[in-house]
Amino acid sequence: SLHVHRGELPAVQGDQAVFSSPLFPLTGSICNLEFWYHMEGAHVGQLAVYVNHSYGNEQVFVKNGPQNSLWNQASIPIGSHRNVNISFIGTIGVSFQGDMAIDDVKMTNCKPTATCTDEEFVCSTGNTTCTDARKVCDFHSDCSDNSDEANCKGLCTFETDYCGWQNGSNPLQLLRVQSSQYGHPNFDHTTMKSGGWFLALDARTGKAGDKASVIYPKIAQATKGKCYFSLWYHIEGKDVGTINLYANDGSANKKVWTMAADSGAGWYEGGFFIGRVSSIAVTI
Repeated sequence: SLHVHRGELPAVQGDQAVFSSPLFPLTGSICNLEFWYHMEGAHVGQLAVYVNHSYGNEQVFVKNGPQNSLWNQASIPIGSHRNVNISFIGTIGVSFQGDMAIDDVKMTNCKPTATCTDEEFVCSTGNTTCTDARKVCDFHSDCSDNSDEANCKGLCTFETDYCGWQNGSNPLQLLRVQSSQYGHPNFDHTTMKSGGWFLALDARTGKAGDKASVIYPKIAQATKGKCYFSLWYHIEGKDVGTINLYANDGSANKKVWTMAADSGAGWYEGGFFIGRVSSIAVTI
């Protein structure tokens, strides 16, 4: 068993112990993680489990505080991934009155059942290579039959409207504009033409430090393990500001991505891994 105990060690609240598995080159679609955990004491901290894969570090389990004086079993579906490992992270609570332990860790039914993983995509016809699924519905066809850009949900090109995105309560707003009326960038990312539409902040209407935001209303349905949010951005100029992405799964806004450097005249992709959540709201 693995035991995290503060005792007389010179540890303070928030210190962590990390226990990680070897790297697995490929797991099957019904791969499952099982383990027993014990968390007891008035000030025991947090035990979290992460699945670390190509999309990011996905939190699949978390417990805070005492969980009775017994051993408890956890069973977590891992799914199909390439080059994946598991991390157990124990975080110390406010005082020495707390212990946590894990035991009998095992992974079952992890033999690969397919060539491609949950984070990969195969074109319907033609190319049968496993392709990063983040290229699906990215406004660029990677398949000769365009199957990677078919039946896409949640896309917004801003060519006709805001697609449900709403400006926040800040004094400034992100407005739908065209290069032909705005100047820079010289074209949008969707049509690659000066008449294409995009959201932009006009720096001439505010002062340093002023903010603008657009918010997508909460998606009140469970997402899948490979859920990913992406956007294309343009930041150019000597005194550019910052673009931040915030995610809120029901508790508070958490900054998940930021860009503040002059990136040049082109369009560049940014984003963050969402993974499996019951609901989420995104703010730019």
